[in-house]
Order: sequence, then C-alpha cells, then structure tokens
Amino acid sequence: MASTAEIRQLTGLRGIAALTVALVHLHADRFALVRFFEFHDQAVDLFFCLSGFTLCMVYRAGAGQALDVRRYAAARFARIYPLYAVILLFCWWLTVRHLAWSSLYPGGLFVADTLRNLLLVNSWPLIGDGSNWDSPAWSLSVEAFCYIALFPVLFALSPAAARLPASARLSLIVLLAAVSFIAFGRYWDVQILIPRIYTAANPIAYWVALLRGITLFSAGWLIHGFWQDRDIIAQAAGAATNALALSAILILGCADLGLLPKSTLVLLAPPLVLGLAANAGSITARLLASAPLHLLGELSYAIYLLHEPLQSFITGTFPNLATRPTLDLAVTLPVLFLVSAASYYGFEKPARALIKRGAGPSRAARAARV
Repeated sequence: MASTAEIRQLTGLRGIAALTVALVHLHADRFALVRFFEFHDQAVDLFFCLSGFTLCMVYRAGAGQALDVRRYAAARFARIYPLYAVILLFCWWLTVRHLAWSSLYPGGLFVADTLRNLLLVNSWPLIGDGSNWDSPAWSLSVEAFCYIALFPVLFALSPAAARLPASARLSLIVLLAAVSFIAFGRYWDVQILIPRIYTAANPIAYWVALLRGITLFSAGWLIHGFWQDRDIIAQAAGAATNALALSAILILGCADLGLLPKSTLVLLAPPLVLGLAANAGSITARLLASAPLHLLGELSYAIYLLHEPLQSFITGTFPNLATRPTLDLAVTLPVLFLVSAASYYGFEKPARALIKRGAGPSRAARAARV
C-alpha cells in the first residue's frame, strides 16, 4: 500500500534544485548572485537522494508490506514518461533541424540514439552512449534505472538494513556520498551528453552518471530508515537543519573563492534531506514549504526538462535574442514558468491520474474485496 503523504519542504527543495539547473543552462550565471548560489551539478545528486527517500516513504519501505509491483510500475511510468515523451518529440524535431545527418552527427548514430532516448537507456553503460537530445534527461535515464533495477532490491532489503547498527548505516551513507563526490570530481565528462560523435578520454566517464544515481539514491533509502524510526540520528539532523543550510552556503562561498569544489555539497545532501524531513518547524523547512517554493517544486519536472529546448526554440524563432542574452533570459524565464504551469496542471497531473486508474486498484484494495 502506498502513502500519499507529502513533505512540503522537500518539494520546495526540489524546486530550488530544478531552478538552479535551469538558470545555469539559460546562462543566468553571468550574474554574480546567480553564480554564487548556483549548484546545478550537485542539484542532480540531490534529486537522486530525494527520489530514494521519497519512494521509500511513499511505499513504506521497511513496514513489512510487499511492494505492489504493478501499481509501482504504473506510477513510476506515469510520473516520468508522458511529459518526457512530449519533450523528446520536440527535441527530436530540434535535433533534426540543427544536427541530424551532418558530419558531426551521422544518420546511423541519430537512429541509434532515437531508440536509446525512447527507451531511456541512453545513460546506461554498455547500452547507451550518454548522448541526450535534451541534456538534463541524462539524469532521467539514471532515475529509470534506479526505479527498475535498484528500488525493488532496496525495498526488499529494508528490514535487514533496519537491523544494522546506526553507526554502520551512517558510515555507509558517508561512503556512498564520498564515492559520488570522487567519481564526479575525477571522471565526469559533460561532453558525453552532447549528441555527436565523441569518445571520452577515460572509459570510466561513461559509468559516472549511473554511479552518481545509485550512490545518492541508496543514501536516500538509508536516511529513510532513520526518519521512519524517528531515532536520535533523525532528531540530530532535524536540530541541525538550519546549520546544514548555512554550511551549504558556506561551501558555496568557499567555492566562489576557489577554496573548495562545489561538488563538496554532495556530502551534505543526505543529512539535509533527513533534517528537513525530520524538522518541519525549522526556519529552512518553513521557507522551503512556503507557497511560492512549494509551487516551484510542483512545476520542477517541467522546468527541468523544458528549459533548454524552449530556449533553443525561442532563439531560433527570434534570432536577435541570441545576441542579447539579458533580453533572452527576460523572455525565456517567464515563458518557461507559464509553459511549466500549463504542463503540470493541464497535462502532467491528468496523465498521471489516467495511467494510475488504468493500472487498477491496489493489491490491498483487491484483497479487501475478496
């Protein structure tokens, strides 16, 4: 049985993360304030951690219930694929118009990438090549892997994980975050994401995306156990929520001075998510749960997927905007929010509801009828 509960401050946090990705990709980081606060790479690691925690909360991992695989699969498909399919079609058209059949992106590779993007396996090593027509969708491919291959296993292991000493689980969380931090810092190659003929200098680069997803998603699963038990670890994280948020700002300041890499933020993602979930009364949690940021979180999926193709379409339609970046941003951002709102209320929510209804009643509801 799934829970429909929502932790509003985590929705707001997701909105902030999506916004910083969009602002950087729309080149708003030329403004000093945006450049200081942006953390677009680590925002994706935060998404993975939030996903692991939220799925455990929704499906009550560790509560002794079996996972209703049919309902789970339908809900995950409904959550990510309908909007992705629409935006993928839009990006397919943009790719055909700008890149396809050129010497940089020959027809054979274009056709292969068509299939990989449709199946969301483009960031799966040995299957995909990492290329994405909508570059932020690389993380969506990794999310799909976590949904299919990782979460059912973690769900089944939740009772065993709960029996581990808290020190062992804390050590594992630190290790997982550290692995992601090291993999990103040493091997991440953003050039892989661009649809063209390209070979990374280090073969490990093709595994980094999946590694980041697995490690932070698993960290989210582990912190859910602390939150579910409301134990001393969850209480300590809740009490430290504001300090954790200030630490994140301090890391951004040190990164701006060249003293630390921004990827250090990934180490704060698990305790911050746990703290926000455990202490809704903190100043940070109340701010993130406020109506504007909560709305931003609800629109975050469309903002995340749509900002790059939308800007490409706008500048292609109005070429003069390409030479006037401030005006381009002033036009693109409001349009992005309007289209994202229309997408969420007019397409995403109805599509999710329709697909979930098509999946039929839950296992518990079916058993109750017997």
